[in-house]
Amino acid sequence: MSSRLPTILDDLFPDSSPEFREIKDVWPPHVVNQILRLVWEGFDRMKALPNFDRLDFSKEYAQLERSLTGLHMEEITKLWGEQTSSFESFQPKHEPWEFETLKSRSARPPSCDLGFILLSNRRFRWAVEAKVLQTATAVAEYLDDLDKYLAGQIAPLSMQGALAAYLVEGDPDEFFGTVAAKCKCDLTPSPDFRSRPHRCSTHERGRRKLTYGMPTVFICHHLALALT
Repeated sequence: MSSRLPTILDDLFPDSSPEFREIKDVWPPHVVNQILRLVWEGFDRMKALPNFDRLDFSKEYAQLERSLTGLHMEEITKLWGEQTSSFESFQPKHEPWEFETLKSRSARPPSCDLGFILLSNRRFRWAVEAKVLQTATAVAEYLDDLDKYLAGQIAPLSMQGALAAYLVEGDPDEFFGTVAAKCKCDLTPSPDFRSRPHRCSTHERGRRKLTYGMPTVFICHHLALALT
């Protein structure tokens, strides 16, 4: 079914694998909720690190976004090890490569910031893209990542994904209002994370960008992660 350049993952996990026949069921709701809980609790633990509350985000820290996602994933991975059994269906990984849309042998494949790999078929990723936002209204790059999801560049084999905004300043409600206005979509509270600044939006992906008969509906989780 794939027309792109082959990788070793294609031979390890070919298109005939069971997951491609049941692609809508690969990430069931309880697994998605488990992933999102790890993201939220991992963020809580990152903010509890020694001296985190003394960080001065007005400084021009080099590689701030990559540093934050690296620390965040380290806490997620520790939680995953503490809370899960040896029979988990996924594994967390920082910046895993996405080979499903590979166009050139020499091209750097896209990657997500916080990835969750399906162990039964490593071609499947549940992704979280993260952006540092200096204010609640500076959402241009954040929405660029939403476009990557909808274009199938990130997590093309998942019907859901998340965008995490590391907010330096600003109110989460103002942030959600700005995102809703800019992308002309409704952001609704997540029924599973009502106590968190967590919203969901529903979008349509272009069918020509999808493979394996996937539905075009895509659900995006929006997480407002206040750094201060």
